[in-house]
Amino acid sequence: MKRIFFTAAIAGAMFFSAGTVTAQVYENSERETPFVEEQKMEYTQIQQQDLPQEVRKAVEKDYQGATVSDVYSAEKEGEVIYKLVLSTQDGESQELFADAQGNWIQQGDSDLE
Repeated sequence: MKRIFFTAAIAGAMFFSAGTVTAQVYENSERETPFVEEQKMEYTQIQQQDLPQEVRKAVEKDYQGATVSDVYSAEKEGEVIYKLVLSTQDGESQELFADAQGNWIQQGDSDLE
């Protein structure tokens, strides 16, 4: 008789604790995730002579034969980002992003557009 009572008590405890866990999971799934609005950078067209020498050297080194057709700049978190539009030897247009030191910035890694 003691075993039956003990088994019933354990089964009841498991039943009520399973309901509590389910309720907790349900509560967490109802929470709203904060909405973060992506801000697009606003670039201003600049003259090619205003492009830092380090960026010019990086273009000459990494994109030989390409010509810079347009240059834009924007500020992000206190740092100037340059957007370059290159015309390749194939006649295609390519957009690149660089910092003032001539380091290339991957477009997918940040919100540069």
